[in-house]
Amino acid sequence: MAGESGAEVAAKKAKDSVEALDTEELPEINTSEDAISFFAKHGQQTSIKFVHLVREPESDLKPFNPYDLVVVLRGELHAHHPEYWTMSMSGLVHVCPPRPSDFIPLAEWIRQSTLFNVLRTIQFFRRYIDFKLFRIWHQNVKHRTYLKQRSRLFKRFYLARPSFCQTLIDINSKCHEMKKAHLTVKTKNYELVEFMKKSDEQRTQALNTFDSLVAGAAGASEQQVSMQKYIDRVAEDLSNRSRMPDENSIDELEDDSGHHGSDKSKSMYQVRKEKAARLAAVRKAEQELLLMDDFIRLADYMTVETLVMHAISTMQTFLGQLQEMYEAQARNKSLFEVNLNFGDNGHSYFIPNLEDVKEGLVTMTEGVVTIVQNVTRLLYLPTMKSHFHGVKPQGPHTAMMVKNDYTFLKVKEDIDEVLSKNYEVIEEYSKGFESYRVMYEEDKLWDVETFQARKPTFHDFRGQIGKVREWKVRIERMQALEYKGIYKVTAHGLKEVLDKVVNRITEDIKGILLKNFVSKCVQFSADLHEKVTVLNKNPEGLNNFVNYMGSISTMEETRITIDSKVTEIEELYDMLVKFDVRVDPDDEVERDNMLNEVKNFTEGMEEAKGRVSQGQVDMQEKLVKRVEENDESLRKIAAELDSFEYSDPHGSHSGTVLENLAEQEKELKNLEANFEKFAAFQGTLDMPEFSQEAIIEAKAKYENRKMVWGTFDEWNKYQQE
Repeated sequence: MAGESGAEVAAKKAKDSVEALDTEELPEINTSEDAISFFAKHGQQTSIKFVHLVREPESDLKPFNPYDLVVVLRGELHAHHPEYWTMSMSGLVHVCPPRPSDFIPLAEWIRQSTLFNVLRTIQFFRRYIDFKLFRIWHQNVKHRTYLKQRSRLFKRFYLARPSFCQTLIDINSKCHEMKKAHLTVKTKNYELVEFMKKSDEQRTQALNTFDSLVAGAAGASEQQVSMQKYIDRVAEDLSNRSRMPDENSIDELEDDSGHHGSDKSKSMYQVRKEKAARLAAVRKAEQELLLMDDFIRLADYMTVETLVMHAISTMQTFLGQLQEMYEAQARNKSLFEVNLNFGDNGHSYFIPNLEDVKEGLVTMTEGVVTIVQNVTRLLYLPTMKSHFHGVKPQGPHTAMMVKNDYTFLKVKEDIDEVLSKNYEVIEEYSKGFESYRVMYEEDKLWDVETFQARKPTFHDFRGQIGKVREWKVRIERMQALEYKGIYKVTAHGLKEVLDKVVNRITEDIKGILLKNFVSKCVQFSADLHEKVTVLNKNPEGLNNFVNYMGSISTMEETRITIDSKVTEIEELYDMLVKFDVRVDPDDEVERDNMLNEVKNFTEGMEEAKGRVSQGQVDMQEKLVKRVEENDESLRKIAAELDSFEYSDPHGSHSGTVLENLAEQEKELKNLEANFEKFAAFQGTLDMPEFSQEAIIEAKAKYENRKMVWGTFDEWNKYQQE
């Protein structure tokens, strides 16, 4: 002991202390949670400063938890647990050789443990391992099923068999060629009838193409081999290979000595191996020959699928073209030509209308379905019957597959919808033509007899023709063509109808105008001729001369009216010329006669004025003389009324005097009438007013004598009574 150094003593004490710790019994601390509670309770007041922990052994009854640790003695660590944790009041040290140790604070450990337990309450995390295992198992089961199905399919997979592979590829090539056949016409502008006719022709052409690809056509070249020919070649090849044992018996390959005549250098093993290979090839050909029925079905199904998809794709493409037209509404991008027309009660309509267009497209769609249904089927070809061993093959119904397809039904609905929407656009466009309806309605209101009965004047003709000409200009400027999406709206028919209306009214007006012109010429010529006849007279005597002057004066006053009449007739003639109205030569003669009469009238007026100017002075003198003679007669009557017979009531009888007065009254009235006539003549002859003294004096004396003698006669009668 004395010889030991201080270092050795210290090491020995440390070793003893560690051994004491190893042998020290821990209180009831079994798990990590117990250890955490222990340190939290005792802190630094306990002699136990460290606790060693390892993972709790895994158990199927308890889910895995990395924070579930159990307490072990120090001596068990290195022997049984290479990975362990050492816990103190500060935290845990994780030891896992050969990795470096790391320290986790006790509070962080508690937090992580709590979060882990919370996550484990969630279904996904709690059952994650179970789900993962089930998923792996399920994937493996599906994979094994796939491998089994692949193996089973490989035995009947035609692409894996050289006998069928190339033929199947060739049939697929023919199916691809089917897709190039157009079931609808090229989208350009058509009339509905033309569209239906072209569509029928296009579908018939497509049907011929399909039939030639499936069953072939007469005189087809080697490059135009049909599906039927491909299948017949396969069947012929398999039949020949399956008959080889019958034609070349394998036993004949060997002679009686067991040697082979074809190749004596081959060994017996080689010969038998080749014989087995040939037998295997024959059996394989026989098996493949039995697969011909399914191969034919497969080829038929490929054809049907191609036809169905091609029909649906064709209608989808057609719908896309309609929608593109509707949205773009560009020039030369329309399909149907519709004609705008006016109807009764202010309505407009199109030919064809919406129902006609829809019905046409329904017919086209049904035609597409009918064509793909009528294509020759491989299943039903006579040359294929032998491969079905007396069983009648049943194939899919092509038309029903197309009609029941959701996409096909949706396309039909969308086509109907886009046609209706676009039709609303052209109906709105047709409202712009309502300003032309007045011309259309005029056709019903116009009555040539009514217009003629109104005795139209030049202004009436000018107004009516002006209106018609304006209509004609508007009709010529009418926009008779407009592209509105799917529909090309044309108003050519309406324009022709309006042209007929305007032309008919124009011709009627021209006829009335010509008749009016001719009648006015004839009537005016007759009137002028009468006037010219009057003007050409040489009046003799005062009365005739004055009347002649009155006629001239009256004609002079109506000169403006005559000139306006001439102007009106000439304007009517100019209107006839302007509107290209053919005037007959006889009517031209009437106009010439009228113009000659106008000329004669003008010349006659000048001559008449000269004639009046020359004879007016003589006539004035004659009138003065006649007036003087008339005044002399009046003065005689006045003097006679002053005579004794009318002055002495005792010398004359009242009755006799009254009778004489009556005679005087008649003569006085004649003289007064002459005076009034002479007074009128004086105005015509432009003379000063004559004196009325004689007529006034004679009338005054007459009235006086008539009153006196009348009173006297009444008195005598009274006395006699």
